[in-house]
Amino acid sequence: MDLNSAYYFLLTYAIGSSAALAGISALMNSSYDNFEDLHGVARKNPFLGACISVCLASLAGLPVAAGFLAKFRIFAGLVNASFESPVIWGIAIVAFVLAVISATYYLRIIYFIWSHGRTEAKKRSKTSVLLNASLGTAVVALLALAVRLPF
Repeated sequence: MDLNSAYYFLLTYAIGSSAALAGISALMNSSYDNFEDLHGVARKNPFLGACISVCLASLAGLPVAAGFLAKFRIFAGLVNASFESPVIWGIAIVAFVLAVISATYYLRIIYFIWSHGRTEAKKRSKTSVLLNASLGTAVVALLALAVRLPF
């Protein structure tokens, strides 16, 4: 595995996780107590919901954004290195299983924020222009990194 793949993975993961956390924190307010209260919260602000969904899909490794290519490069490097050592083959299998498990959690959050729920508000929540611009820039960066590899 070359170091460029690791840098690419860290770059896409940093962009995706920071944007997803910022977006989810913007959609939530003090009345939310647990995860179940996130039902339908993205329907109040579809732009933020779409940005969060793209960031979480990238973190899950779906081919929508750069997270897929980042994980693919990491796993390809592990498989290439596994021909030299069977221990690395085991690490690649464990990493793949953990990636699948984490993808189910990311997709579950996307499902919860878009599904209809009992706490769905009737009016749209207000967010700042700077937050919308930041999340939009993060989504564009993730999509651009999926098309053009920087390393």
